[in-house]
Amino acid sequence: MHNILVVFFSQSGQMRAILERVVAPLEGKTSITWELIRPERSYRFPWTLQTFFDTFPESVRGIPCALKPAGFDSSAKYDLVVLGYQPWYLSPSIPFISFLKSESGRRVLKGAPVVTVIGCRNMWLSAQEKTKRLLREVGARLCGNIVLQDTAGNLSSAITIVYWMLTGKRDRFLKIFPEPGVRRADVQAAERFGRVILETLEKGELDRLQPALLQEKAVSVIPYLAALEKRADRIFDVWSSFVMKQGGPGSGARTRRLWLFRIYLVPALLIGSPLTYIVSSVVNLLRGDALRKELAYYSGVELRD
Repeated sequence: MHNILVVFFSQSGQMRAILERVVAPLEGKTSITWELIRPERSYRFPWTLQTFFDTFPESVRGIPCALKPAGFDSSAKYDLVVLGYQPWYLSPSIPFISFLKSESGRRVLKGAPVVTVIGCRNMWLSAQEKTKRLLREVGARLCGNIVLQDTAGNLSSAITIVYWMLTGKRDRFLKIFPEPGVRRADVQAAERFGRVILETLEKGELDRLQPALLQEKAVSVIPYLAALEKRADRIFDVWSSFVMKQGGPGSGARTRRLWLFRIYLVPALLIGSPLTYIVSSVVNLLRGDALRKELAYYSGVELRD
């Protein structure tokens, strides 16, 4: 019987629900060990507005937090490690990146085949690129990637996710906007990915896992969002550096700079998002093969040098 380790971080419970559906076909046919990443200082849900923004610089910079001791045997060898995470500010969440950089994380991932499972609003490319690099550094072998995302429009999903994060309520905001997060029907349908994982695992063909997952539509790369994310990632890098020059979380000067960042975000979202959509739509018509190669790259598991 194959041994599988499932490692994840979840505040709202959505990631746990996604992973339960993904690994459901493997239950009883493999031995599954679950590991919830537990920061020493918990990230409470729902968020406060101050805490939400105060995680911004460290998220972008990939600065880890202290974790409670792992509950699994990090010296054990697993036939597959499933990593579930959420992007925070276009980067892997602080708890998740802390696991990847921890001693137990590095030890268990070295030489291990890995499948990443992302639950997000709609932007995950930058976070996955950073995750790929960290997995390469520890000697892990990324075999598959599954992305479940909010299918609502960019502006409406930005509003609903903030509503969910700050209130803990997952109903329709003002009874007008769609329900926030990954659609429940999409979560339930994620079992199909588990069946693909089980088949390739039993056949010893994990090298062909990602092409098989793509046949089940495990990843969807939207050109306009890819262009928007590239632009936003560069801007976040500048802002995070600007904020961190005024000290660590909670410092007064840093808080003032975070207020400036908040003020910047609203017009950037309302103006930059539609403008990027128009410009990228025109540009992408001219890119042809270059665009197809880019979409194929982000759909895969390889890392550019």
